[in-house]
Amino acid sequence: MTLAGQGWMYIDGKRVNTDTLDVAMATVLARHGGGSRGDEGGFVVGFCAPPEIDLYMKTAYLKDGKFTRPKFTKLELKKPDSK
Repeated sequence: MTLAGQGWMYIDGKRVNTDTLDVAMATVLARHGGGSRGDEGGFVVGFCAPPEIDLYMKTAYLKDGKFTRPKFTKLELKKPDSK
């Protein structure tokens, strides 16, 4: 989902450009991804339902079958320099 600005997404080899509030839906096991594009950039996020537990199993967030609280860090978002 492109929350703001411009982005791009791909699903199983097909890439499309996206704009604010565009959504791409990928089926289970489909190769997919996305990112921002354009001079202003974009804010692109992804959601997964149901959660892909196999990804969590590879992290320190899951110990003895229970989730642990990760250390959260506030990131600073900087706008790109204008040309």
